[in-house]
Amino acid sequence: MVQRIEDHVRDPRLKDRLVSDVERGDGLSNSDAAKVYDIETEPGIGGFLRKFNLSPHIQYRMDLRSVTVEDVLDALRDFNKRLAIWKAQGNPVFGGLMEKLVRSKDIKWAARSGLQVVFKVTGGGIVHLITTFWKGVSDPPAPAECP
Repeated sequence: MVQRIEDHVRDPRLKDRLVSDVERGDGLSNSDAAKVYDIETEPGIGGFLRKFNLSPHIQYRMDLRSVTVEDVLDALRDFNKRLAIWKAQGNPVFGGLMEKLVRSKDIKWAARSGLQVVFKVTGGGIVHLITTFWKGVSDPPAPAECP
């Protein structure tokens, strides 16, 4: 986290404040996260999950929780595979999830990997990741101050 701030923030006073906040264990506010991260769009897995957007806030939370883009893609693949199984079985869960997808409602998914994702899908198959975390794992403590 400190290295990302060092690499992406140009203003020395802002950089010092953000590094100090992180080293003290204070979280970054959404406005501070936006100073460290840019909005990113990543390729999705295809179908109705064509691409996904990563806000500065979600990128910060992913960094804190050691969640990678590949971890998120694996969770979305897991969701998509399970959805196809439920469709083939005629399981009513399929219909409920499809309604949430069509209406851009939040979907909470617990992937087999232990990664929990909350997302919604908007027009054009754009996945908006709301949060993600490892089940049963708290955020790691802040790094010790560098000597």
